[in-house]
Amino acid sequence: SMYRSSTLLLILALLTSPVAMSQSIEELMDEASLLEKNRRFRSAWELYEQIILAITESNGPHTTSLIEPLLGKARSLVARRRYDDASEVLLLAQNIVHRQEGVYSSGQLEVIDEMAALNLRSGDIRQANKLQRFSFAISRDEYGADGLDILPAHSRLIQWYMETGQYFEVRRELDKAIKLVKEHTSEHDPRLIDYMRLVAKTRRLQGIWKSEKSLIEALEI
Repeated sequence: SMYRSSTLLLILALLTSPVAMSQSIEELMDEASLLEKNRRFRSAWELYEQIILAITESNGPHTTSLIEPLLGKARSLVARRRYDDASEVLLLAQNIVHRQEGVYSSGQLEVIDEMAALNLRSGDIRQANKLQRFSFAISRDEYGADGLDILPAHSRLIQWYMETGQYFEVRRELDKAIKLVKEHTSEHDPRLIDYMRLVAKTRRLQGIWKSEKSLIEALEI
């Protein structure tokens, strides 16, 4: 079968050179990703597990090259509703990043996104929010809180709150982003248009019908 042939390829790579090993891992990651896309999640997580074992054997249990296959394995486990197992895998991935790059490393942002999505899926919105705020704190630690470089992190947090229906939090983050743009550029910065439209949208979604002011302000920018 395709899965058995993949395992044989992996074994052969382990017995040959590091270059062959690297090429084989890359091919197997593509194969595992394809299994995910085809919704063959059990086969995908088994193949990711083989990749994880091979990388661990070659490079040790704390190498950051484990992050991508660990994320793939976690996604596949989530798809099979094995939430506790997926959570353990994601914690392992995060611990590797912490060990190699530090607690506030931006290398863990994708891991945090997957952890937050898992918490949301299992009904723990409070923990999901906590993780997203930690993700923002990582960016704030890297870029500072008062410059325009932090705007993408605000936008990610705004998107999270929009997608989860937390409109009060959306507007609070929008207020911060709008204030930053106005302080560093002007009240006519084009970036403000999208922010103002989102303010109006959240007001409509909450049944607050005084959203015309935000739309008018957006049109005047």
